[in-house]
Amino acid sequence: MIFSLAPVQMIFPQALDQGRWALPIFNIIPADKLTHYLMYLILSFLSLLQFKNVTRVLISTILFGAVMEILQAFIPYRTYELNDLIANSIGAFTPSLVFRQKK
Repeated sequence: MIFSLAPVQMIFPQALDQGRWALPIFNIIPADKLTHYLMYLILSFLSLLQFKNVTRVLISTILFGAVMEILQAFIPYRTYELNDLIANSIGAFTPSLVFRQKK
């Protein structure tokens, strides 16, 4: 369900102008990378709430992101991007910082 929200253009059609954010402050980070970051942040956060094992959730979420990116190489009109994997990994890692601080 979380990943069905990924296309920002469908959620906020006015927010993007030809793949760039309409607000200049957001033009620092490409919209698709921000979307990757936020989706994996949410996935990791919810997984940590459920499973509590920071290391296992972090590894699982990053591996999931890597597999999803690799599988895109075999899907027509989709491409593998290392920057997407990096955004996924940073998004997965961010909630782990909070959960590690709580211990």
